[in-house]
Amino acid sequence: MVAKIGVIHEVSQALKKRREKILIISIKTTASAILITSNFHVMLGVGLCLGMGKGIRSVYMNLVVPAYVSIDKVASALALQNLGVGVINLLISPLLGFLKDIHGSYSVSVIVLNMATLMVIVVLLAESVLNRRKKNVRSKPGSSHSQ
Repeated sequence: MVAKIGVIHEVSQALKKRREKILIISIKTTASAILITSNFHVMLGVGLCLGMGKGIRSVYMNLVVPAYVSIDKVASALALQNLGVGVINLLISPLLGFLKDIHGSYSVSVIVLNMATLMVIVVLLAESVLNRRKKNVRSKPGSSHSQ
């Protein structure tokens, strides 16, 4: 949990300070509070944050896709995105439930989800670094890519 909080600043710099992504990461960090508390009111707050996060993601993703896809392909792109999310949810949910049944607690399931989030953050950071390096190589005079 501490690592996730510490990485928010670095991720915001690497992702060109997009507030929306910082908000999503912050909400995922808030979800980690499930691991350290059993207080009903804290759990209620975490549920509220997760619900807000899902709502923001639902609206935001429908606004992001048209920025990357031509207008005539938006419906297909959104359908594929929703299909992908649905398939992932159908595949991951039983596995997380199985982990809960084995360990008797949701803690292991939350840790697995947090590790998946950490992997996404690492991939986004790596993509950002690679794109920045690619742009720097292309912009250097005398480079074979600067034609």
